[in-house]
Amino acid sequence: MGNQTYENNIVPIIGIQPLTEPKMSNMYWSATTDFERVNENIKKYREWAVQFGKINNVRIIDFCSELKKHITEKNKHEFYIDGVHLTPQGHKIMATIEKIKSILEN
Repeated sequence: MGNQTYENNIVPIIGIQPLTEPKMSNMYWSATTDFERVNENIKKYREWAVQFGKINNVRIIDFCSELKKHITEKNKHEFYIDGVHLTPQGHKIMATIEKIKSILEN
């Protein structure tokens, strides 16, 4: 993040997206997309973003880790519409993450 954000009183916040659900994604999306690889890239991005946030004092909202706490093989259909997009229940979890409330209030 450039100094321009801070010079203009802009507080950057990075949101880390949830993983995909590969089996479900392959049913609804292109079979030519390797959703396992997509998830590996999301995990790499997450690692980078967390480090970047620490180094540059940028706030991070880790939707990826939070949703992983709730989703299991048995209940994944409650949280994913198509393996990529979340259901209202999935969005509800994202919206109620305590860290979001504290970040947005400060």
